[in-house]
Amino acid sequence: MIVCIVDTSVFCELLNVPGLASHDSLVVDEFEAKQSEGHQFVLPLAAIIETGNHIAHVPDGAQRRSAAERFAKVVIDSIDGKTPFAPASQMPSIDDVRVWIAHFVDDATRGMGIADRSIISLWETLRRQHPKGRVYIWSLDEHLSSYDTE
Repeated sequence: MIVCIVDTSVFCELLNVPGLASHDSLVVDEFEAKQSEGHQFVLPLAAIIETGNHIAHVPDGAQRRSAAERFAKVVIDSIDGKTPFAPASQMPSIDDVRVWIAHFVDDATRGMGIADRSIISLWETLRRQHPKGRVYIWSLDEHLSSYDTE
């Protein structure tokens, strides 16, 4: 089993979010290749929230609406099991948030936010759940793309 956690940077490319998608055709090609290889895509809550926030700040109203419609369709369809994406099934607990905050000062000095920490925590959880499979974060951000059990 290959579990692919989709980061915000990749999700924005796949949705072609104006101002944030500069490699969308390459990312779409890679997505299609991964899909044909049987990768299971997990969409973290952090990626959903961050992508929604990015879309809300697209300057052009028509582009913002179009991106918002694409986003809403993909997220709702993923919840309904109609896309290759599966939303992360566990909601963070208070203890999860406490751990993220405990790391925050050091993470922030390295330019890493709480959303990234939550995605790393999801990777750690999925890695434990799938010890014989590959679990990785698909990200265009170097500090996240290094999380891979392969």
